[in-house]
Amino acid sequence: MAAEADLFRLSPYQQYLDTLHAGSPGFVTTAVIDVGRRASRPQLADALTRLAARHDMLRATLARMPGLDRAVLAVRPVDATEGITLTDDSGRNLRLGVIEVRIDGVGSGWRIGFSASGLVADAQSLRILQSELADLLAGREPRPETPLPFVQYSEWQHALSERGGARRRSLGPATALPRPRLARNGPARSPVYGPAELTRVLSGTLPEGVGTSATLLACWAVLLWRLTGASPVWTAVGIDERFRAPLEGTFGQLTPYVPVAVPVDASNRLRDVAKLASEVLAQARVESPAWRPPARRCPFGFDESPPAALRHVNGEAVHLRAPTARIEPFELALTVEAGAEGTRLRLRGDPSCYDEAALATVADSLGTLVNDALEHPDRRVDRLRLVSPGALRHLRDELTGPSSAAPVPDLIQRFEMQVKRAPGRLAARAGAESVTYAQLNLRANRLARRLQECGVRADGVVGVLLPNSVGLLVSLLGVMKVGAAYLPLDTALPPGRVRVMLADAGVDVVVTVSDLAGIVDQSLTVLCLDRDLDRLNLLPGTDLGIHPPGESLAYVLYTSGSTGRPKGVMVTRAGLANYATWAGEAYGLHQGWGTIVHSPPTFDLTVTSLLAPLSVGQSVHLVPASDGVESVVRAVREVGDVTLLKLTPSHLTLLRHIIDDETAARIRCLVVGGEVLLPDDVVAWQAKSPGVRIMNEYGPTETVVGCSWWEVRPHDRMSTSVPIGLPIPNTTLRVLDDDLSALAPGCIGELFVGGMGVARGYLREPRLTAERFVPDPQPEKPGARLYRTGDLVFHAGPTGLHFTGRRDRQVKIRGHRVELEEVEVALTDHPGIANAAVELHRNRGGGDRLVAYVVAHEGATLTLAAMRDHLRSRLPEIMLPSALTLLSRWPVNAHGKLDRAALPPPAFDRGASSAPFVAPAGETERRVAAVWAEVLGLSEVGVLDNFFEIGGDSFSIVKMAARLKELSGAAVPVTRAFEFPTVRSLARSLDQPGPGAAVEIGAARAARRSFRATLAQGRGRR
Repeated sequence: MAAEADLFRLSPYQQYLDTLHAGSPGFVTTAVIDVGRRASRPQLADALTRLAARHDMLRATLARMPGLDRAVLAVRPVDATEGITLTDDSGRNLRLGVIEVRIDGVGSGWRIGFSASGLVADAQSLRILQSELADLLAGREPRPETPLPFVQYSEWQHALSERGGARRRSLGPATALPRPRLARNGPARSPVYGPAELTRVLSGTLPEGVGTSATLLACWAVLLWRLTGASPVWTAVGIDERFRAPLEGTFGQLTPYVPVAVPVDASNRLRDVAKLASEVLAQARVESPAWRPPARRCPFGFDESPPAALRHVNGEAVHLRAPTARIEPFELALTVEAGAEGTRLRLRGDPSCYDEAALATVADSLGTLVNDALEHPDRRVDRLRLVSPGALRHLRDELTGPSSAAPVPDLIQRFEMQVKRAPGRLAARAGAESVTYAQLNLRANRLARRLQECGVRADGVVGVLLPNSVGLLVSLLGVMKVGAAYLPLDTALPPGRVRVMLADAGVDVVVTVSDLAGIVDQSLTVLCLDRDLDRLNLLPGTDLGIHPPGESLAYVLYTSGSTGRPKGVMVTRAGLANYATWAGEAYGLHQGWGTIVHSPPTFDLTVTSLLAPLSVGQSVHLVPASDGVESVVRAVREVGDVTLLKLTPSHLTLLRHIIDDETAARIRCLVVGGEVLLPDDVVAWQAKSPGVRIMNEYGPTETVVGCSWWEVRPHDRMSTSVPIGLPIPNTTLRVLDDDLSALAPGCIGELFVGGMGVARGYLREPRLTAERFVPDPQPEKPGARLYRTGDLVFHAGPTGLHFTGRRDRQVKIRGHRVELEEVEVALTDHPGIANAAVELHRNRGGGDRLVAYVVAHEGATLTLAAMRDHLRSRLPEIMLPSALTLLSRWPVNAHGKLDRAALPPPAFDRGASSAPFVAPAGETERRVAAVWAEVLGLSEVGVLDNFFEIGGDSFSIVKMAARLKELSGAAVPVTRAFEFPTVRSLARSLDQPGPGAAVEIGAARAARRSFRATLAQGRGRR
């Protein structure tokens, strides 16, 4: 056979597909024809033999020759065609060149199936076979009489390419639909419209001079624009070359996908986009013969395929089933089947992104959009409906948490129930001090009565300035027992910021200890738990029996504010009770030996491990917030069977590198919140501790710690981030546009949260409260409100919501919410600074850092040290910029406003170091200094510089340790960088890993305290 065959190269498009498919079996074209029994086996055999003689590809095979990197076509001449014989026992599976044929007897007829690789046949090729087979069985000669051989078409394409007629398409910025990855194999398919439906909505409504294809391409572009926000919309359009007369009837791969750009603007009407789409299609037909591989593959496809058809042969019906083709691996593709009896649309999705349910959701959106656009031709495309009434009801149900039939008990009531149930059970331990439930309740009741003596009443606000301790727990419970709200204050905050919060909240009474009392304005009533102990012990320790309504305040938490001042979030008792009750059940807080509290109460994620356990009778183990994650490892070893550990993704990364597998296995449940959780961190933890439950919890401070969650299963496949999931009980989640209209699943919009957890508002900020807490446009209860989070999300079906970013300038630094405007205002408070801009910078070490740019007043002299001192007196450590760049003037845009994109790269230097510069000496010091400079993006590092003072964080420390291991070949534990945070001390520890390495360790410990504080201290969340 090989000697009889002539060899031809694949067409340029086939060569591209050969590389693209890389042997994958999933790219196939199939078609079926059903004929009656009047067609005998000899007639079928003769018809198939004549088809092979008509088409060169039915006498061809794909061959791979030695020395050639591409396959070739080996085509036998017509006179070498062998006759086909069909008998009762054989011939049911045949191969006609590149086509596989299967013949089955079904009922009263024959079912003949054709299949081929998408490399060699498109959908129209198989329709040609169906039609010609029907003609031959009817005794008619197929037309055209002699179709052009495919290999001639292929050589024509090569000739165009070699003459320079082809050009590479340059696609715009990459666009892709926001979709999680799924574990699937075959492509998902979903019909959108049946023929009658689509014909009805298209009939008489097409824009003048625009055909069905262009109109549907316009609808497709508008849908993709609404889902991605990208314009122009790039989609690859399949152009069937048989519209050229010489190619009519040619069998082969004649439908290259040509990338086209369809511009879409919010002000457009569908007719505007359809006219543009018509022009785009016309240009694509001009370019298709000179096809060249695009510079980048397009994720979306659009093509036309023959519909099902009915013919009659010898008085019997012959059914030509609609061919199906998968030629390129599009993420999402739309196929139009237009025929005399109507038009059908079919969607096909990448199996790693879409299952049938997800594809049906997109189909519903497309169908709704088509209807709305054609029924309202003057409606702007940004206002076209994407959600059908049925889909909207389903979406609301899916994003509404279970409702409680009975009122949720108050947290204090639940705590007092646990006291009665097990008074001798361990309630809390901090260092050497521990208390039972009865002892904790006694002390909290006495403090509550002392607060009453000081004039504290229900809904009042009491400041609590305490480190993590049993006294802290006593104080929080005592304040809530009197019906008041506690205001937690970070002991590491600048005193001025503490006083601002106390004054803003109208606090009259502060609970603290003697060592911290000096921070508080002495005009306030200060209760010191140590100094006033004797007086407290004289008060009754019985329950007060105060049961405030659910809308009363539980606590006030201050978060970073965009106005330049922190803002106080007023959280209700009902919201706190709802969250604590749910967390107790969802996280299994009744199991194990207790939770570990390593973050301060100013970080609302602390509520999960500090207060929620007390509602189910669990023990709480408190460690100093200033001790960092090493104290967490020690606490896990001491507790032995940890019920729950709550932390941010940044801390999770660092903890993974310093905790051993045996200790990690003692943690039952990891609850992660505060920032985006990455799949790599989850997979690494699951490998380290396969039995651990990992929960991704999402919730702004304004909706009580957590309002949605997702448990990551061991075999979940995730793409860029872990879902934030579905709502907790008595909570509603909405994804809305700027007009507060519901968005279709897959569309990115702002997340609004409603339900029991929504805060009362911002303390003494009515304007800001009205702006962020808005009336529910579709309330289930009168007066219902929604909190607008500013977070951008999309709904992805069973996995719920996925976070994609922010719509404002709020950022996250190691889980803590930072409003860039607040840092800018703090800078401009300096008398020498005229203007300031603060941006988020992605650190090469893997974390995020704040960077600041300033312009001085004319004649003012600014130094980096003075500006840093100014900021340290006003802001928490987490909000201090890692780099300060002094500019002579702002870069401005055409409107005279600051052009942030034109700001120069940040000037990272060692200016933040408190040590004088001393150059490294010796091989190890030079190696360590070079790695630090590489990881932190600095030009030089001195041997006395502290890693954490010059920009190091939890991400960069891990990368630094890994890089040193690469260069030295020896493992460098992350903990060693904490113990030896200067170049000199770390270098000596590497050279002399014994007791002598402790040189400078005392000074190093002192220098690293500020960084440890940033790891553990919370100053507000989303």
